[in-house]
Amino acid sequence: MSAREADWDPRRLPDLTGRTYLVTGSNAGLGYFASEQLVNAGARVIMTGRNPNRLAAARAAVSARLPHATGTAETLLLDTSNLGSVRAAAATVRQRGRLDGLLLNAGIVHPPAQRETTRDGNELVLATNALGHFALAGALLTTLAARRGRMVWLGSMSTSISKYDPVDPQLVERYSPWRAYVQSKA
Repeated sequence: MSAREADWDPRRLPDLTGRTYLVTGSNAGLGYFASEQLVNAGARVIMTGRNPNRLAAARAAVSARLPHATGTAETLLLDTSNLGSVRAAAATVRQRGRLDGLLLNAGIVHPPAQRETTRDGNELVLATNALGHFALAGALLTTLAARRGRMVWLGSMSTSISKYDPVDPQLVERYSPWRAYVQSKA
C-alpha cells in the first residue's frame, strides 16, 4: 500500500463544492454512506432509488445528520431494472446540466428464490445490477465527459468464488439466487 493510499480517509474528502455526483441505490448501504460523505464534502448529490418513500427518508437522514454541510442532496426516482426509468432519469440529469461523477451502486443483494423477469424481458437481478447501470452509463457518458468526470461501478468479491457462465447470462436454464447475484456482478 502506498503512502497516499494509507493516508486516504473517506471522512476527509477534498472540497467538492460546485461538483455534482449521481449515486444509484442511495437509500441504503454503500450508496447512502457515499451520498452522505459527498454532501459533507460540499457536493451536490443526486440520490437515486426506486422507492420514493425510502429515498425521501434517506435524503431527510442526510440533512438531519449533516445540518451544517455545504453540499446538497436531491432525489431522483430511478429503477435500474426498468429501461424506461433509466432513460427518463438520464434525460432529467442531462437536462439539469453538469455531472462530475457517477457511482453505480444500486442492486439486488438478496435475489428472489425463483427466476423473475422485468417488463423488458430480462432476468431481474441481471437487469437491476448490470444492464440498467450499463444503459445509464451510456446515456450519461457525454454529460460526464463534458466535465471530465469519473465513473465508479461497484462490484463484489463473490465473482472470485463462482465462475461466470457466458452461455446462459439470463439464467433461463439453471437459475439459483446465488448464481443470479454472481452472474450480475461478473
